Amino acid sequence: MPKRSRSYKAAQLERLKDPNYAAEYINAAMEAGDDAALLLALRNVVEARTVNSVASEAGLSRESIYRMLSETGNPCYSSLLGILGALGLQFKIQPTLQDSREREMHSPDSSLVWEVNDRPHPYFSQKLEEFTRAFRQFGNAASEDESSTMEREVMEMAA
Repeated sequence: MPKRSRSYKAAQLERLKDPNYAAEYINAAMEAGDDAALLLALRNVVEARTVNSVASEAGLSRESIYRMLSETGNPCYSSLLGILGALGLQFKIQPTLQDSREREMHSPDSSLVWEVNDRPHPYFSQKLEEFTRAFRQFGNAASEDESSTMEREVMEMAA
């Protein structure tokens, strides 16, 4: 007796019910730079969640969703946001990697641009808060030796 298998489409629709997988799937289609690929990816995710349920949550008709997500479809921004909202997804705008590198090269004195490794460690922030609390608690009663010792400890931890 031959082994039963399910179709690729059925397996794909099952995977697309997971919001994380669906987001990656749509992002990959967007990165391809092809409008038709994006619309196809959105249509597949909508079909995985059933078109009727997405249409009712998005406040659109089932027919208009099919029309918007067809190969020649041209959905308006508000309809696209409604569909994405019904799917539990959202747009995220970020600079392209090339643009951010160019901007960083043109403004080397900008202290607001941090690299990942330049950010203070959370432990440093915690110790700095403890130092501040202790300093305020001692107030004027704290001698210079005690405060400089605390300062040195915090700086050593930050290094």
